[in-house]
Amino acid sequence: TSPGQSESRVSGAVQTNRGLLWALLQLTKSQRASVRQKASEGLLLLAGLLDGSSGELLPAAVSLAELLAERLQELHRLLPLDQLDATELQRWPCTSWRSEVEPGHMTSFFTWFDFLDHLMCEAPQVLSVQVSQSVHRRWLVDTLHPQLSHTCEKVVLVSTSMLCATIRLVQSSFLLDQMVHFLLRTPSLMRLLLRHCNHISDQISMASMSLVDEMLQKPHRDILDILVLSFLQSRCYVSAAADGQEDKQLETNEDSQDLDDDPFFSDGLSDGPPAQPINEDVVNSFLCLVPIQARSAHLLQEGGYESYVHDAHTLVTMCHALSLSWEWPQTLPCPTCLPEKDADFFEGDLLKVLFDRLGCILEQVRTPEKRTC
Repeated sequence: TSPGQSESRVSGAVQTNRGLLWALLQLTKSQRASVRQKASEGLLLLAGLLDGSSGELLPAAVSLAELLAERLQELHRLLPLDQLDATELQRWPCTSWRSEVEPGHMTSFFTWFDFLDHLMCEAPQVLSVQVSQSVHRRWLVDTLHPQLSHTCEKVVLVSTSMLCATIRLVQSSFLLDQMVHFLLRTPSLMRLLLRHCNHISDQISMASMSLVDEMLQKPHRDILDILVLSFLQSRCYVSAAADGQEDKQLETNEDSQDLDDDPFFSDGLSDGPPAQPINEDVVNSFLCLVPIQARSAHLLQEGGYESYVHDAHTLVTMCHALSLSWEWPQTLPCPTCLPEKDADFFEGDLLKVLFDRLGCILEQVRTPEKRTC
């Protein structure tokens, strides 16, 4: 048979009464793990048949994608939101669709999510795109969006924790694209998410910041661009001096000025020319501003500023490795800002929230939380 005839048969097999597809979907709901696994394998085989460039395959891919996304939406709606533990949900481990676990509402949802994620990694592009778009429309927009803007704090907390877990678990680039588009390119939702990072409820604040943290660890250039870099691109933070001499002099002068203004070191400075600062002094000066209870190094047997430097170096190394595929320019672009416009600088909603919270770190007062819907 010709390729065109094969594609017509595949398209017809999927669309006609949806018999085989419907039967496989019903079998994925079986109480027996072996039956669920065989049915899922059958769906993967069916998805693999939709491999081609002909327009005849598109209706079949749309039909299959809608049913798969509808199943995810159905499983989400079965979750008892008022009974879920947000902390457990946020830390939910990867539940493979091949695992033989006891069926439950949470397990069923994450198992099916893992199956769809795996399918979008393995299936032909025409189907992966359709499935990711259907998941975006049915699950993210129709189901999760109303919950994130709900008036009940419990619903907001659970839905945010759900997104935190799924962002951490997702592997498919197609699905990650749709989730990033949903969270960061829906203006009202992005503003809501960043406001939640400084919510009156500590739990919602921590869950929202954890969600942002999980996003920043994903291999997707738009995340860092939208949240941070788009606000900094026009700034003159690095000077392009010859041989880097001017950079070094500028850095030395700035560090010396910081130490002059630092009350911790003001008594020890002489009236003569400022000495070159020592890195250890700079870090220790910062540590004097952080309460002992808020430090992580004091938990280590040989804790000190070295642990902070090591953590920072590790994070920079990870970020560098993550950004290698993003084709960032190797040379500095010409600045587009004028010095007189510096006063209008806005660091972006995310950095503003983080700086505001850091500014209040010494003024925190713990009060019992009241949750009312």
